[in-house]
Amino acid sequence: MIKLVLTDMDGTFLNNSGDFNRELYKDVKKLMAEKGVVFAPVTGKQCERIEELFGDDSEKLWILGDSATRPE
Repeated sequence: MIKLVLTDMDGTFLNNSGDFNRELYKDVKKLMAEKGVVFAPVTGKQCERIEELFGDDSEKLWILGDSATRPE
């Protein structure tokens, strides 16, 4: 049973333009929510970049960014 989906952003989730298929994401997000699956984007870039990409949805995401080096 899958409960957590982690994905690298650049070169994996994002296309060559640095964006993603928003319609497909919307459909998949709905399915994951129905199954209780958490989605977490992972990047070496700043978390703010991910927040910009996902907009209001970023508030519901676990974002692993800054190469895990961000001080508290």
